[in-house]
Amino acid sequence: MKTKTYPTKTTLETGTEEVAEKNTIQLVKELTRELASELDLHYEDDDMVNLQPTISVIQRAEAFLLQEGCPVPNVVIHIKKRFRSHYN
Repeated sequence: MKTKTYPTKTTLETGTEEVAEKNTIQLVKELTRELASELDLHYEDDDMVNLQPTISVIQRAEAFLLQEGCPVPNVVIHIKKRFRSHYN
């Protein structure tokens, strides 16, 4: 298993801001995937209406990832579809 590295104060001080930025993007991607997965596992379709604030955060993370040229995890697309089909 490959170990992930995340930006630290030392990393930023050594002038490797690009590496720190890539690590931040990867971290946002992983956290978004985990959050969407947990919502998908633990919420029934009827509960989707209660997730509007959380879905908004996921959408902001998705927009950030797309802006950075990073693919969005499939589970993010899936949970947004579930939400849309039961929220509207």
